[in-house]
Amino acid sequence: MQGKIIKGIAGFYYVHIEFCGIYECKAKGIFRNKKIKPLVGDNVIIDIIDNDKMTGNIIQILPRKNELIRPASANIDQAMVIFAVKSPEPNYNLLDRFIMMMDYQNVPTVVVFNKIDLAEDDTLEELSDIYEKCGCKVIFISTYDNKGIDIVLKTLEKKTTILAGPSGVGKSSLTNLILPQEVSATGDVSRIGRGRHTTRHSEIFNVSDATYICDTPGFTSLNIPELEKEQIRFYFEEFSEYEGQCRFNGCVHINEPDCRVKEAVEAGLISRRRYTSYVEIYDEVKNKKGIYTFVFDGDESSLNLRQFSASEKRVLYERCGGFCKRCGPKIHYKIEEMEADHIKPWSDGGKTELDNGQMLCKHHNRVKGNK
Repeated sequence: MQGKIIKGIAGFYYVHIEFCGIYECKAKGIFRNKKIKPLVGDNVIIDIIDNDKMTGNIIQILPRKNELIRPASANIDQAMVIFAVKSPEPNYNLLDRFIMMMDYQNVPTVVVFNKIDLAEDDTLEELSDIYEKCGCKVIFISTYDNKGIDIVLKTLEKKTTILAGPSGVGKSSLTNLILPQEVSATGDVSRIGRGRHTTRHSEIFNVSDATYICDTPGFTSLNIPELEKEQIRFYFEEFSEYEGQCRFNGCVHINEPDCRVKEAVEAGLISRRRYTSYVEIYDEVKNKKGIYTFVFDGDESSLNLRQFSASEKRVLYERCGGFCKRCGPKIHYKIEEMEADHIKPWSDGGKTELDNGQMLCKHHNRVKGNK
């Protein structure tokens, strides 16, 4: 039988089958052997184990339309990110990162600003102008008095939509308004500005017919996609009309003279807030090069290798159990995982000495056929 994974918790997957209900399923071991993890939103084929207890096994994952990294999900048509205009104050850099992450995964973003009853009209106009220019649809709502909820429902119609946002912005309250039959009680905002009850896992709900929403856990930080610093500018839509007009080809709009983007910022044509986010993200990606994670006896540390001498680096690698000259330190070696995952601890004979003194991990040693 075919269904859709609507929730996954602790190795159990809950599959909704139209006209039948929800079955609790386990994934067959073949997926683990192939390193394929079922995702919320996956369309799957299941074998029924017990119809009365509504249990089964997932035996096939059907081809995915797309696959999102964060939040982990599949077959998504759009993302709807919810921020509050106040209480808590919006983290615009976090919002810009979310938009960038969705754009990187080719998923359109709808920005919903909640708690408009707490904001001035000029603030709402400014937000609308800023985020419509970056290619997003912008909706203003108040879950307190149901303003704008009809626009949200219209936007969701016949689509599978990710609902995302930081804790305490009213995402769960919005979900309750969209799905009144689903009770997910939320209290007032706590003293630290977070919702008293927040979503703990990704879960899909059927609104009506072909309309689904995927509610996701709140987030307080987002990692930048694996991009080069020169690529960041292409994910800020408002920069696109000035591309090729700067003095220098390949201008990244940071320190170059005669930059049309910087001129547009000064003229108020591009939001200074958005440009500041761009510079912060650019610098983060630029400075990230050379920073890797090491694990010393279970304690994880991020270090910038540029600040260490060659001999100091050697000590770091050895304390981590070793490194591969071909892989370099880009692999995040965890001592307890090395033998099973990628590299065998050198004390157990996992290193290979080459004529030039370089060393290879057991993975590359095997690939190259060295004895």
